[in-house]
Amino acid sequence: MRCRILAIFGALIAILSLSAPAASASSNLSSANPVPMALCDPCYFWANDNTSVGITYPGIGNQATVTTSPGNSTVMELSSGYVMIQNNNGNCLRMRDANNGYAVMEEEGCNSGDNNELFSTGYDIQGNYVYWVFQNVATGRYLGVACGVQNGWKLWGESGASGTCYRWLEVI
Repeated sequence: MRCRILAIFGALIAILSLSAPAASASSNLSSANPVPMALCDPCYFWANDNTSVGITYPGIGNQATVTTSPGNSTVMELSSGYVMIQNNNGNCLRMRDANNGYAVMEEEGCNSGDNNELFSTGYDIQGNYVYWVFQNVATGRYLGVACGVQNGWKLWGESGASGTCYRWLEVI
């Protein structure tokens, strides 16, 4: 009798262990095309070297700036692993090319197929602060400003060289 119980118990464990990979495989399949996930919503990005100014959106077709009244942003992570930076009007930041000085503009709507609107991102959490870095997929430039940033300065695609500020502070 003991042998039968052990055999049944062993068979049950074998069946359960075989069904576990199948269950995890099906959950992976259902997440193949996930809905974009908000990494922060809303969040306000303050300049790392002057925390009295942050990113704001001056309207479609205009170059984004830093002001003492930053706009709220949502960082949307796409299934590709890249992110889009969107304001509360549903418009995204778009980095222009070298011919346009890598100006960062507010673009009408968002287009996940436009590499100029996509950024790879990294962030570092230190206490109640998150320090974000956004690197544009099309240009390889960082979302930033010249250091010593002041109210009203425009956002540019920065190279990351000394004298450029491209780390953004979010208070959590």
